[in-house]
Amino acid sequence: MEVSAGKIARLLLASLLLMAVFMPSAGAAGGQIGLVFNGQDFQADLYLENGVSYISTASLGKIPGLTSEGDGYVPLRDFFASQGGTVNWDKEKQSVAVSWRDKNNGWSADDLVIESGRLLIEKNSYKMKGSATIEMSILGPPGGVTPETIEMTSFIEGAARQEPLAVYVKQTMELPQGLPGQGMDINEESALPLPDGMMCTEMVWAEGKIYQKTPLAEQWIVQDLAVTGMMENLTNMLQASPQKALEMMREFGILYVFGDDVEIDGQGYYTISNYIDSATFKKILTEYLAEWDLAGLAASPDGTFDQEVEEEGAADFAAGLDEIFQQLLKTIKIDYYVDTYVNKDTLLTDRMAFDMDMEYGLDETLNPEGAISIKMNMCGDFKLYDFGTGVQLPDLEDAITQQEFMEKMFKEGMLNNTETAE
Repeated sequence: MEVSAGKIARLLLASLLLMAVFMPSAGAAGGQIGLVFNGQDFQADLYLENGVSYISTASLGKIPGLTSEGDGYVPLRDFFASQGGTVNWDKEKQSVAVSWRDKNNGWSADDLVIESGRLLIEKNSYKMKGSATIEMSILGPPGGVTPETIEMTSFIEGAARQEPLAVYVKQTMELPQGLPGQGMDINEESALPLPDGMMCTEMVWAEGKIYQKTPLAEQWIVQDLAVTGMMENLTNMLQASPQKALEMMREFGILYVFGDDVEIDGQGYYTISNYIDSATFKKILTEYLAEWDLAGLAASPDGTFDQEVEEEGAADFAAGLDEIFQQLLKTIKIDYYVDTYVNKDTLLTDRMAFDMDMEYGLDETLNPEGAISIKMNMCGDFKLYDFGTGVQLPDLEDAITQQEFMEKMFKEGMLNNTETAE
């Protein structure tokens, strides 16, 4: 099945946007004995030989804050003893219990996460701001015009409220010079209005709907999430209790460990670190996105994307999205680290830092011009502030649907009609 370049761009964007929802560890299953790390079952590659437990350096690398040089296996007890940890052997269960960076000032990492989450719910709202640097390398077919490396900076500000659920995010992207506009099918006469190379987008999530404002539109565009079949799942996830959220993380094998205490702007902070690898990321995507109508998210409120898509075209669109999703699952490699900073005085999480390396690809069945491989690093930090001060959303009364927006764009000649013929 072939999918046009324009549709590839849209389908890939929809998939990656959904992936971003789950960014917050587990090693590959194997070995002959079990490992309990800080009281939680942890699947790792380890084995027992002559009364000595050995663990792979790859499994150690999946625990935030741990590094081990080289490949292969190291004696588990000796390694953690050198890191200040304790190791105990449970003969009956044939399991090794390891404690490492599990306590700080009387708190366990799990308990501090729960308490900080409880206080955040109690405050009900907060504002946020931060920035991220993105470096992307694209390896495509010979003769491609895409730059070898793209570097961008993103500035983000917004606000969130727990009850009733509402989120506002404004993102200003500093684009690289000379970046070609691909997959947008925009006439030269209607170039994107990007003053000083900056692109600003806004998003509001409220009352079961997503509102978006982009450089292409001077007004808000609304989509009802109810038609995508994902509203209930997303709401339940965002409004989960701290204990439930912790249980969800444990189901996927995600660990919380203490990092070094830090001081920022004269304030003392606990550092709590976690990590997600490719296997866990794929598990999250498979279990959560399998129940969602991904095509519905990328489509118009009436179930189509283009202005005049016949039923057969909509089916092809959904099939194409599923094929891209399957290729992403097959090819994606990810290492994602998050440091959460909990204020020692307030016990509120008011700072976060992240660093993510991701690689994925699409083959010739989806990109007729040739297979492409994309590597990306994204790192940045966020600050949360003004807890409990309320959330002021933009005026959304003049919002129009995606279908109405497309009709307006065609009428004003800003889009070519070739898109409906793909």
